[in-house]
Amino acid sequence: MAASSEKNDDLFKQIMDNMEGDMKELTFLDQAIDYVRRNSTFLVVPTAGTKVKKLVNKHVATAKEDFDKKRREEGKKAAERGEIPEVEEITLADLDPVPVADLKKQKEENKKKKEKKKKAAPKKKEKESEDKKTEEEEEEEDDSPPPIGNGGEGPGYVWTQTLEEIEIRCEVPSTIRGKHLDINLGKNKMRCGIKRQPADALIEGEWHAEIQDSLWTLETERDKKFLVISIEKYKGMCWWPVVIKGHPEINTKKIQPENSKLESLDGETRQTVEKMMFDQRQKAMGKPTSKEQSQQDKLKKFMAMHPEMDFSQAKFGGGMDGGASGMGNMFGGMN
Repeated sequence: MAASSEKNDDLFKQIMDNMEGDMKELTFLDQAIDYVRRNSTFLVVPTAGTKVKKLVNKHVATAKEDFDKKRREEGKKAAERGEIPEVEEITLADLDPVPVADLKKQKEENKKKKEKKKKAAPKKKEKESEDKKTEEEEEEEDDSPPPIGNGGEGPGYVWTQTLEEIEIRCEVPSTIRGKHLDINLGKNKMRCGIKRQPADALIEGEWHAEIQDSLWTLETERDKKFLVISIEKYKGMCWWPVVIKGHPEINTKKIQPENSKLESLDGETRQTVEKMMFDQRQKAMGKPTSKEQSQQDKLKKFMAMHPEMDFSQAKFGGGMDGGASGMGNMFGGMN
């Protein structure tokens, strides 16, 4: 490739000599890439960016090797001639001294900042505690009905979900065809729009979490047409509070899966879902979850087996009725 490139050196030199500005090399590269963009479809290939970057990195590495090789050869020739390369010496007089007063001032400022940070720490914890209490109170006051289809609404669309998948429905003009749409469904973000209206996206943003797979289609219902997007959650067996980050969220604690859907699941999956539903209900009522209940049972069994031990001074996180953490966790591995 180098030999064939050298044949065009005279042409490239003539082009660069006509370039304006301090960075003629960068301008030359920019115009060369622009020429490829205007006269071919290479840059729209998905791997084009990676290939160009790899090519540039290769030439950068070669340029460094050539430069180092040239310096070594020049140094070798200078040594053969008995010449010693000049080294610029730096003396203490060339350095800007830092006044002692400035150092003391900086030390005092750092000390004040540390003290201020220590004072602010308790207030921050107090605020976090108040925010948490407020969230809990809001959840208790939330008397809204369960989300329809386990989903919600976003700007211009509605969505429903199961533990594994999500479906998004967005109404589009009845004249729209698949070729009119510009759909980009990535693993972490998405954008759906109409080609002749690039500035106005139908839906755009980051997924709530990474997705595994996706597909889209157009469906007609009565006199209306919908863009229907189906995505598979990368991490299944969970409920999403929102499909696009920043859009209105739902309260996942209010989700009530239909029994018919539970019955269609295999034994192990159904058992996991039922456990999740039980734990959600227990938390909503302020009662121990299945794991906490198991720890309590093990602790009670241990106490019954050792009546000679005094548990009156033992501390249980939340009490025997509120979930045995603390000492109860000691028995998490008991069978």
